[in-house]
Amino acid sequence: MANLRTGAIHELTTGIAREYGTVVVEDLNVSGMLQNRRLARSIADAGFGEIRRQLTYRTAWNGGGWSWPTGGSPR
Repeated sequence: MANLRTGAIHELTTGIAREYGTVVVEDLNVSGMLQNRRLARSIADAGFGEIRRQLTYRTAWNGGGWSWPTGGSPR
């Protein structure tokens, strides 16, 4: 299961970084979303931190950039 998730994240981030020059990443309140019993397992398995980490270096690798939306800052 972990290998499937890792492969899917790699494909997703590679596709986004190649297709778009600038990627805007929204900072989500994951701890708040985990309190929802219906979504908690899916959100915990999503690997938001890994997606953000890979997007950061892949957009730089492809000559693009990334940022947070205006008015927000990373936590």
